[in-house]
Amino acid sequence: MSGLTRNQVLGLSALLAVIVLIGVFTLGQAFSRFSRTESSLHEAFPHAPAAPPPVTPPAGSPLPVSQFAPNPQPPAAASEEIKVYVVGAVRHPGVYRLNAGARWEDALKAAGGPLPNAAPDAVNLALKAKDEARIVIPTKSQAAKLAPSETYAPASPAIEPGAASSGPHHGGAGHSGKLTDPSQGRIDLNSATEEQLERVPGIGSSTAAKILEHRKQNGGFKTVEDLMQVSGIGEKRFEKMRPFLSVK
Repeated sequence: MSGLTRNQVLGLSALLAVIVLIGVFTLGQAFSRFSRTESSLHEAFPHAPAAPPPVTPPAGSPLPVSQFAPNPQPPAAASEEIKVYVVGAVRHPGVYRLNAGARWEDALKAAGGPLPNAAPDAVNLALKAKDEARIVIPTKSQAAKLAPSETYAPASPAIEPGAASSGPHHGGAGHSGKLTDPSQGRIDLNSATEEQLERVPGIGSSTAAKILEHRKQNGGFKTVEDLMQVSGIGEKRFEKMRPFLSVK
């Protein structure tokens, strides 16, 4: 710079000063714009509040059952039982407990099985045993007196279980003889045939036909007392029939 004149040196100094001032001014403007942009971003996207820390239950406190333990199961229902009275040609006659839904075959096994002179094939062992039923296993001699279409124990749902042990005609389904004791079985008004109805004291062929016609027209009997709605059956006559009838 020794070759420059004094005026030239002063001019270069002034130029450098102007350049420095311009640079400082430019940087200031840039910083100002950056500050305004950052402020706008803060206003548009405020910080979300921090999530609260997880709550830990105190030591020893019980845990909620619905979240941490299986639902309690209801206790198993106790199986229902029935009692039946097994008599006749069996090894151990008596009253026995059976599970609900058991068959007469199960009742025979519970009584020790048939005696050597028994005729269990004369009984419909496939029938379901009912509570308070009286089941009779006949001897071979008793069974021999039955007609081929008969069984010693009721084979039709029209007669309730409860055959008597005094003879082969007691409780036989379809037998033409009159019933003399309710223990021989009861006739179901809603499923009995005309022949079965005629076994009831006080019911003849014409009355049996009227009962069947009434049952057909009215969709069955709801109670035994509905039998008095049949023409010709009064209160006194009905009382004679009642012990031998049932409605299912």
